[in-house]
Amino acid sequence: MLNRNRQHFSGWMLRFTAIMQLVLATSLFTTSSLATENTDRIVVFGGATDYAPFHYRSTNNKAEGFDVELFYAIARVAGWQTDERLGDWSAIQSDLEAGRVDVVPMFMSAEREQLYRFSVHILTEHHRLFGLRGGAALRGLEDLDGYKVAVEEAGYAWRFLQQENTGAELIATDSEAAAIRLVASGKADRALVTTHTGYYTIARQNLDEVVALSPPMLPADYAFAVNPDRPGLIHAINEALLVLQEQGVLDRLQHQWLSEFEPVDWRTAVRELLWLLIPLGILIIAGGWMLWRYRYRWLAARGAIESEALRRRSAEDRARKLSVNDELTGLPKRGVLHEYLDSTLITARKRDTRLAVGMLTLLEVEYIQQIVGDQVTERFIVLAANALAEMHQGFVAYLGEGRFAFVFENISDTDDAGKRMQALNRVAGQEFNVYGTSIEGMVASGLAVYPEHGSDAAPLLRAARIATSQARTQRATDLVYSPSFEPDPRNLTLMSDLKKALSTGGLSWALQPQYAFGGERIIGAELLIRWQHSRYGWVRPDLFIPMAEKTGLIKQVTREVIRLAVDTLRQWEANDNDWRLSINISGNDLADAAIVDDIIEKFGSYARRVTLEMTETAVMEDVGAITTSADRIRAAGFHLALDDYGTGYSSLEYLKRLHFDEIKIDMTFIKNIADSRRDLKLTEASILLAHELNAVAVAEGVEDMQIAGLLRKLGCDILQGYGIAKPLAPGEFAQFSENYTIRPQADPEKYRVVG
Repeated sequence: MLNRNRQHFSGWMLRFTAIMQLVLATSLFTTSSLATENTDRIVVFGGATDYAPFHYRSTNNKAEGFDVELFYAIARVAGWQTDERLGDWSAIQSDLEAGRVDVVPMFMSAEREQLYRFSVHILTEHHRLFGLRGGAALRGLEDLDGYKVAVEEAGYAWRFLQQENTGAELIATDSEAAAIRLVASGKADRALVTTHTGYYTIARQNLDEVVALSPPMLPADYAFAVNPDRPGLIHAINEALLVLQEQGVLDRLQHQWLSEFEPVDWRTAVRELLWLLIPLGILIIAGGWMLWRYRYRWLAARGAIESEALRRRSAEDRARKLSVNDELTGLPKRGVLHEYLDSTLITARKRDTRLAVGMLTLLEVEYIQQIVGDQVTERFIVLAANALAEMHQGFVAYLGEGRFAFVFENISDTDDAGKRMQALNRVAGQEFNVYGTSIEGMVASGLAVYPEHGSDAAPLLRAARIATSQARTQRATDLVYSPSFEPDPRNLTLMSDLKKALSTGGLSWALQPQYAFGGERIIGAELLIRWQHSRYGWVRPDLFIPMAEKTGLIKQVTREVIRLAVDTLRQWEANDNDWRLSINISGNDLADAAIVDDIIEKFGSYARRVTLEMTETAVMEDVGAITTSADRIRAAGFHLALDDYGTGYSSLEYLKRLHFDEIKIDMTFIKNIADSRRDLKLTEASILLAHELNAVAVAEGVEDMQIAGLLRKLGCDILQGYGIAKPLAPGEFAQFSENYTIRPQADPEKYRVVG
């Protein structure tokens, strides 16, 4: 009995072991099959016959293009057997729904996502409106009313336009390339096609008369659509895309097909990996079938985890690429400008043509904003943007803060580009009526030309920006880039060195004598700051003072000037000298109440012997704050002088409001009065104006005694310049000024110096 039980138990164990082996074999088989799509069926790729450079049938009847090569790369990673089918686009979509093709690249939309399953998006593609060169530029689809627009039937743009009421007459074509050709033949006014296909068709078919006449629009994600009956393909495609992205294959294919617009004649070798299917018994098939039904949910869960990073990156990339147009003006932003210029330069190199980049800045935007507020200022910018976009028959971008960029294609020479830029300056410089307020645009612009000023986008844009900055500095409307405009490379280190010099007392000063006809003697001097750099030698004030203004160091410079001035006045007082001292003050300093407090406190009783000189352009920056400070300064006993009169935006109203005690006539007028009747009359009028305002007239830049004699006849009060003396060290100034005088000779226009 015991033996029979043992034999029965042993037989049962053998059967159990056999069953477990079968179950284990089934599990191993089905688990391995979860990693990839079952390959007992070929994966069929589908696409349109003529959709270059994405997918198309070449002259040797071979499927080629970005999508085709990417599909085969995915198949290589996934281990698929493949086939391809290219044909009419509508028929291909029907084949995908019916299961005759499995994978078709297309734009994603809510409608299509109900019909197919989609992989993660490969890229974001934009559309553009193409038309004949010289046609009106259109900013958006809302401007299409009355136009004949060629669009690929059953394509993404076709369905979008059918849903929108644009007022356009739509002309259906069998491909986007055919839409471009209709425009070239004059049978359509515009073609709405994807950017890459449009440029590819123009370049390959030599349709030079067709150009893009709109910014990028209709951004849409581009991905692989999969037959609903084969959802497992989605996971395999997403996993393969991750692998190809890490290997750099995806970037290489995008650069190869979508950047250069030149198809490369190479074929991807597809190595087929055949899986050996071992026939199993009925039990194995039943177990495998049960696990087969479960595998889709398992794949979805696993795919959701493993492709999380890819989805996140895709979402961020999509959000970034959708933000291509400026919210205020609707014009393309800086990133699109670089993309467009890169592609345009590629075409220019191939065709050996020239192009130019222009930049235009609306001046005083911040000042206008302070006066009329944000709403009016923004509307002013929008009106200017609309006028510029309408005038410029090409690409225009908005860079923010009233700055625009333009691309001039196929120019004949620099003069041609210059004339186009000047036309834009006139448009932006007109008078705009903004909510009942009249605002006249003031502009500065710069121009850079390919290939003279750069062969790539970055150096061209930089050259245009430098030319624009120089135009602002020179108060010119427009300038063409010149190497002489390049900023001094020393500027990168001068500011940090100046900061050290200020903290260590490394600045020095000189005194330029001022001679008064009343009393015929030296009455004082202007204190001039000096900086001897350990590496560059003497650095001119007209180099480091403007830089200090821009970087905020000017306040430290001003405090150092105050210290030097107070020391000088104390030394004069100790030697019983009653000379006056003039110092230069920034308009920004006078707008700062703390600096004004410092001036009043530090000079104290010396205030009556100090003249604060402000440049005319600085006065114009913030009149309200400076007027308040000027009243405090004069009430404390200081004199106030308007420096460099005649070089800025002259205004009798501001001269009267600020009550200047002195008006210093700029040397650019003084030095030519002996030879220029115009400068002589302007100088005479300035002297009369000063006297009418109860101010003293001071002439700068007096270089000889002939000019001094003419100024005496014109009624000038005080002279300053090399004709009297160059800037002197403090000790030399005292010795020079003790006995210096100018006495008339028989000829009233000639004088002898006594001293």
